[in-house]
Amino acid sequence: MRVNDVSISNGGVWIKEAFTLFRAQPLQWIALMFTWALASLAFVALVPFIGGAISKILQPAFFAGFMLACRDQEAGKRVTPMHLFAAFRASARALIAIGGFVLFLEAILAISMSALGFRPEFQTGVDLETASNALRASLEGKGVLLTTSTIVATLIMAIFWFTAPLLAFNKMPPTHAIRWSFFAFLSNIMPMVFFGILMMGLMMVGALSAGLALVVVMPLFMIASYTSYKHVFTED
Repeated sequence: MRVNDVSISNGGVWIKEAFTLFRAQPLQWIALMFTWALASLAFVALVPFIGGAISKILQPAFFAGFMLACRDQEAGKRVTPMHLFAAFRASARALIAIGGFVLFLEAILAISMSALGFRPEFQTGVDLETASNALRASLEGKGVLLTTSTIVATLIMAIFWFTAPLLAFNKMPPTHAIRWSFFAFLSNIMPMVFFGILMMGLMMVGALSAGLALVVVMPLFMIASYTSYKHVFTED
């Protein structure tokens, strides 16, 4: 396996190619997204206390299912909701280990930010304006902490961006997948940043459309992990 250094413009190419795959089977991709959302929320709603943690740990395995769906579509097959669970048959242990490690890092980040005084307060049972004013007051003077936590959380996601396709398509320990993903991220940090800016813009458009456009944007985000993997990695 080899990591390629691609140009910054590839960040846009990844999204363009992702849209091509989505446009070929839009209803199937939307159905797969809804299956992912329901499966993720089911643990939170049905498993007391630890449901959110379980859902977080399983996300890399779900993400790998999207990767397998992309490869199957390129092979002429149909995308189905059952693709969400396809990776559990091959690399479940490694993918769950990745999910556990991401959860650990995010927990460390949350504890660190809380220790530094970042404790936003959310009020319930009051009108929206009162709640917004209370939240704004609790965040006053903490702009640096908020920015820092956002940057660190984004870096955690970026560093693990390629672990799902690496484990979906290659037999390797999770530690190797993390190293490959981290090296690929550093080698292609500019196209990754460009991709992130473009996706952020699309997410904002989705939010401004009352969430309707997110039905398209979210599948694009998932599929782009596959299209970026194909550009960045060459499998020997």
